[in-house]
Amino acid sequence: MKKIISIMMVVVSLLCVGLTGCTAKQETKQYTTDLYTINVCGDSCYILIDEEKWNEKQENSLMQDCEVAVYPEFTTMKEMRQAIITGSFTEREQEQLMKIMKLAERNADGGIEIFNVDKLNECVLPSGMNVEYILWMARSYYFHVSGPGKITGGFYCVNKEVFDNDMNTQYRSFLVNEYLTVTAQEFDEEREATVYYTANGSGGKSKYCCYEILEGTKRIVVEESYLLESATERGKGKESDMVPDQVTIWIEDEVGYAFALLFGFEERPSVEWLSQFGLREYVETEVA
Repeated sequence: MKKIISIMMVVVSLLCVGLTGCTAKQETKQYTTDLYTINVCGDSCYILIDEEKWNEKQENSLMQDCEVAVYPEFTTMKEMRQAIITGSFTEREQEQLMKIMKLAERNADGGIEIFNVDKLNECVLPSGMNVEYILWMARSYYFHVSGPGKITGGFYCVNKEVFDNDMNTQYRSFLVNEYLTVTAQEFDEEREATVYYTANGSGGKSKYCCYEILEGTKRIVVEESYLLESATERGKGKESDMVPDQVTIWIEDEVGYAFALLFGFEERPSVEWLSQFGLREYVETEVA
């Protein structure tokens, strides 16, 4: 069953800033479809929409204005890339794309920035974890991952701009959250981590453990979140100061950039296990 993800969940992937088009000095490669043209310019990549055809499809669309759009879903990297560069989407998927692209900022030439379809990466996961499906999210692409046990989550491959923005706004965001107060801070010598304790006005208490893992050219920034006391019925019974309710990691190395949100832990993940997350260059083969 396909999972529906709201376009508002990762709006940063679409509402991009500072877009620039191809310059005369850049070598440009094109992929032309019935509805759009993709221009690959150096490390950048843009979609130019055929406005006349898209407007015609929009007029005939059965999709309601209030209906939430979903991202195109794929089972393999090859399936995703081939669909994008050939435009081989179903009528329903084309309608979804039209709604999503409405939110995207365009450059002076009308181009919408997407990830580079000729320089893709794929996620590297710890043993026992699997990719269930992949979503195309314009400037990023998403791997829904699961296992071992009840662990589940999302792994996002992004460019440097999206990565830096997410790091700046999400990492240790509790420190600037007006509804949270940091009540204590300590140092975890085992993981060389800074541990923060927070409380909110409703009686909820949390713990955050923040540290880095360095392995060769790879840097992983980790934020473990623990629910110590829940202020809502929904969180009752899930409190623990030993098992995190969420682990967020940000990965950067010479291959590229990514971040992941992981849930469903039954024990605290080890540094060895977390260090197995990474990126590798995607190489397309004849076999999907």
